[in-house]
Amino acid sequence: MGQAQIPDLLTAFDVGGRPLGLGGALSGTGTSTRSILDNPAGIGFSTSPSIGFTFRNLSSSRTTVSNDFNNPDFRTDGESGNRSLTHLGYATPLGKLGVLGVSYQVGG
Repeated sequence: MGQAQIPDLLTAFDVGGRPLGLGGALSGTGTSTRSILDNPAGIGFSTSPSIGFTFRNLSSSRTTVSNDFNNPDFRTDGESGNRSLTHLGYATPLGKLGVLGVSYQVGG
């Protein structure tokens, strides 16, 4: 039997404040500057210039494995991580050419 573990999968990706409150549900449908990473096609629906930023806690976890290889015991403890700028973006419509978007993002 194979196992894979990513203990903080839900907090590993920066999705912004609103989508984070809904478990990431809005990150694929938005037209905010976060769309540059989450859904590049979404930024094409922008009708005015926009600036966005996110400053948040980067949570972390520590996992320890004990017992033997055939019957491992996993223990994961969540911890508060560093606070950091995780998104800074700018998008502006270019008329018929589309939208120009530039961003710095921590994508997990």
